[in-house]
Amino acid sequence: MYKNFIAAASLAAFAATASPGQAAVITGTVDFTGTTAINGTGPLDASAFTSFTGVAVDVGTGAYSGTVGTAATLKPFSFNPTITPISALWSFSVGSTVYSFDLTSLVKDFQGVPADAPGLGTIRVSGTGTAHITGYTDTPASFVLHASGGLADLQLAFGSSTAGTPPPSGVPDGGNTLLLLGSALSGLAFLRCRLA
Repeated sequence: MYKNFIAAASLAAFAATASPGQAAVITGTVDFTGTTAINGTGPLDASAFTSFTGVAVDVGTGAYSGTVGTAATLKPFSFNPTITPISALWSFSVGSTVYSFDLTSLVKDFQGVPADAPGLGTIRVSGTGTAHITGYTDTPASFVLHASGGLADLQLAFGSSTAGTPPPSGVPDGGNTLLLLGSALSGLAFLRCRLA
């Protein structure tokens, strides 16, 4: 069993064309810690994370603020071969607000013993998907899970992180700004014709 793991998901926020009535995109970061088990005899020949236990939010910023210490669920999954999609790969709730991440693609980035950590087995996988929070717009995201630990006791550290990027300030709100801009340009064209 792996003692710890680290997983990360980054969000790309695409809100430049959001209208005022739309919910906000997800921004911020959420990290988890806990224990994971693998199949095989150790991290070097494993092909799947078979269970995750003791998973809890370790860091939460932005839309994830105020969630530290919250218990979470992370579903078991295969990384060799990869089997996707996985709905609600990780999820947790605070009151009536539900937080989750749907995985749509996954690759194995590394599996072996890093040169800088002899004796430790490491597995790193990454993928893409969609982050969800009640009251927010579903947001494209990327996911990374890094698990490492001793080969003898098969323990790994793990975590998960989801980060969003807010749109730059001053971005037009979509329809209303375009309508005003179009009206202004039409007015200038009309004025130019009258003066010509």
